[in-house]
Amino acid sequence: MAFGSLRFAAAFLIVSAVLHLMLLVMGGGLADVVAAVAAILLGMALGRGWRWLGWFVLMWVIVAVGASLGRIGTLPSGEFVAMALAGVNALIAASLLVTLWRPRQVATDS
Repeated sequence: MAFGSLRFAAAFLIVSAVLHLMLLVMGGGLADVVAAVAAILLGMALGRGWRWLGWFVLMWVIVAVGASLGRIGTLPSGEFVAMALAGVNALIAASLLVTLWRPRQVATDS
């Protein structure tokens, strides 16, 4: 599970889900539950190696970084969790960008 792999992004999507659930406890709303469930499902799918889904997840986490940064200062508590969520989402986006930028590995007959 190295940086720049689908499995790395999948593992950190699960971390993102946990952070969303922590934000729910600290004053978040229903959107955190939806985001946590979506992150878990997308993480499980990326763990299976579905590269095509990586493009969708990349766009999703880029938007999530902005949304997480926008929440800083708006919650009664949980500033650190919101900042950690933005960082984790940025890490997922960077890892997916590296993974998807590289050409697909094709098995050759030799």
